[in-house]
Amino acid sequence: IIAPDPPCHKSFIEGEPPLQANQPNAHGTHVASTICGNRYGIAACGTAKLCDVKVLASYGSGSWAGVIAGIDYAAADCAEHDGPCVINMSLGGNYIATVNQAVANAVAAGISVVVAAGNSNGLDSCNFSPASEPSVITVGATQQGDELADFTNVGPCVDAFAPGVGITAAWSGSTFATRTIRGTSMASPMVAGLAAAKLHADQSLSPSEVKDTIKADVTRHHVSCDFPNTGIVTIGGMKCTDANPMCSDGRFCASQSNTELIKVQITTDLKPRETSWLLTNTCTGAQVALGGLGGSFSGSTAQYTSMDCYDKYSAYNFTINDLGGDGMQSWSGYRVTFSEEFVAQGSNDFKFNKTVSFGSCDKPSRSRSGKSHKGNTRRSKMAGIEDGTSMSYDISMSYDFPAEEEYLRGRK
Repeated sequence: IIAPDPPCHKSFIEGEPPLQANQPNAHGTHVASTICGNRYGIAACGTAKLCDVKVLASYGSGSWAGVIAGIDYAAADCAEHDGPCVINMSLGGNYIATVNQAVANAVAAGISVVVAAGNSNGLDSCNFSPASEPSVITVGATQQGDELADFTNVGPCVDAFAPGVGITAAWSGSTFATRTIRGTSMASPMVAGLAAAKLHADQSLSPSEVKDTIKADVTRHHVSCDFPNTGIVTIGGMKCTDANPMCSDGRFCASQSNTELIKVQITTDLKPRETSWLLTNTCTGAQVALGGLGGSFSGSTAQYTSMDCYDKYSAYNFTINDLGGDGMQSWSGYRVTFSEEFVAQGSNDFKFNKTVSFGSCDKPSRSRSGKSHKGNTRRSKMAGIEDGTSMSYDISMSYDFPAEEEYLRGRK
């Protein structure tokens, strides 16, 4: 989802280049995919530049000096280009005045900065950086039903809440990999994408005006009686106007004729690196998707989801593998759906491998009018950046967090 050629990519971590392939986790990939990925992006980046600025190591630690250097770099790089910029910061830690000053300087330079409120289970975000900086857009997380997520930070420094539970976006391991996770890290890039879309519509907006328009657009109903003045951002991608796990999977491939969704869900056991899977089109002999090869499933008891649109008039083999020869434990397992129907599922029903076949190579005959059957019409996508004049910087945390919740830490 990030073009490798823009010179704006930068790493402040020794030995870890930007756009590092097959890194231990993919927190930053997930965040960038939410901002303006082809499938899950809130904004449509088009030819705009999405820049990777790495300030924390893949194992999760780093320095505040590195974070500040990344902010300063993004601000200086943006100044060299025409058009507005947005910085997303899906990271945070205890209050540090110099960090707040760095993001305040970026805002003063005309850059909209969107930050995560933090995942400290209801603590006041005003005690954290950069969430406490008044000039940024600080975002807390909601869950299904527009209720506060149990982990989100709150308080007067939160400007808006956005969906942060059950968020599916791109992941590492393969070009088809996705993962469903939660956190204010997932809510922040949604608002960053929304900010980018607003700047596409009106590039004259200042950061304060972008913030005001976003706050003016929030749905003004109480997410909590304690915070009557903070509303929920209504985001098109979370309201079934785009491919989204809250929507029926049947909508996922509606824009592509003669395709159906194949969705693979893997819940790993205590030996996740032993598990892998392969999807083959038996009509063509081509391997069309895979997951976990090379031990890329690193999280124990974690869920990995991969889904994409494939030829509905083809037959497929799904093969699940376990290098240890003991299959998967009963509380873990695999599930595969094709056209919203389960075609394979199990856990400890195999030792080394198992293959399940589904689908058919037979194509339907043409109708009397001579026209083949078509899929549904394309669904709308939120307006985004399309003219290449805007830039979005993803300064995001990257570390191997627990399966269902990630915690933001900034370390000195």
